[in-house]
Amino acid sequence: VMSKKWLRAMSATGRKGGADSDDKDVGFCSKESFASMLQNLKPWIRVHISHYIHLFQHLLAPFRKSTWQSLMDAESYDFIKLIWCIKYSMGMVFLLVISVYWPAYRTDFVLAADDDPMKVVYAIQNGGWTMVAYCFATTQTAEGTVKKGILRMAGTVTGAFSAWLALLACESSTFELSYNLYALVAWMTATSFIATFIATERGFGARIALSNSFGFGPIYFVVTQILIVSYVSMIFGPESRDEVIVNRMVANLLGIVMAIVLAVIPPGNYGGDPGHTRKINNFHWHSVQTVVELLISCDDVADELLAKNVQTLDSLSSKILRKSASMQEITVDFEKDAARLQKMTCFKVDPRVKMELGKITRDIYVASFVPRLAAKILKGESRLLLLEKNG
Repeated sequence: VMSKKWLRAMSATGRKGGADSDDKDVGFCSKESFASMLQNLKPWIRVHISHYIHLFQHLLAPFRKSTWQSLMDAESYDFIKLIWCIKYSMGMVFLLVISVYWPAYRTDFVLAADDDPMKVVYAIQNGGWTMVAYCFATTQTAEGTVKKGILRMAGTVTGAFSAWLALLACESSTFELSYNLYALVAWMTATSFIATFIATERGFGARIALSNSFGFGPIYFVVTQILIVSYVSMIFGPESRDEVIVNRMVANLLGIVMAIVLAVIPPGNYGGDPGHTRKINNFHWHSVQTVVELLISCDDVADELLAKNVQTLDSLSSKILRKSASMQEITVDFEKDAARLQKMTCFKVDPRVKMELGKITRDIYVASFVPRLAAKILKGESRLLLLEKNG
């Protein structure tokens, strides 16, 4: 409607006030035209500033009383998030500090000869690669971090070895960069295809995405191989091939180990913990208990209080649906992240957790229906009969 009004204001018919115009007095600079223009611009403006608004809300969160109160709420995930943020920040800050202020780490954490002119460059890159590996190996659960770390280790080592073979086999002094780039492209195309095929699910799942169980291994194989080949062939040259590969591999392994160690240090967030589903069940139990208690208290009450209780029940129904959906989404993410590499005996997630999550999906709508049904009972004429103590 607003778009139509604004377009009419901008048209000759709308400005001149034709007989077929609903807004005959609307012009370019009228209040109606200006208001319509702003209404049309709001979605576009919000797209560009929404992330700043989201960030600002997070910056204000520590200054709200409700934020600290939610840490003590047994049905909230805020305390788990706080512990995760503290541990993640500690690891990132530690790696950054030693990269900047620890001379032995900054200058000597490199595998190269002392007289190598590129040793300083390797050392600087190693600090950055360590932090990148730590960042991308860390997930929201301890099991997920351990398993993704193992997959990243495997992908990094095999990708580095494949890159070393490619650079060794495709080196040729007849080309400008001392490498046969056509052969390198063919090598990376073939090996990347094989890795992608291995990481793809079979059957219908192949149409959706890579394997959630072990897809990260082949992904990091491809990424590591392409990065090393690009660095050596385009920047460092054949004389630095071995040093680039070894340092890139060692720096990544150090960051991955750091992520795994911090993930398993207590307190840890385990995605296979049945306590996550129990938290949702307890929320439903307490909510239904509140509804029953409220119904019992409505026997022979004033109409004003009865109307207030009906409104409370309607609000409770919306709250149950909203909060349960949010809790279920977080729990499903935890279980999915932790369920990688199910064949791995250590950190294996009990498959019954996924079954319980399916039941919770049903319970969400049942629990939200109870207060809505109670509100309808209180609104109906038969409420006195239904609520009679000896009925």
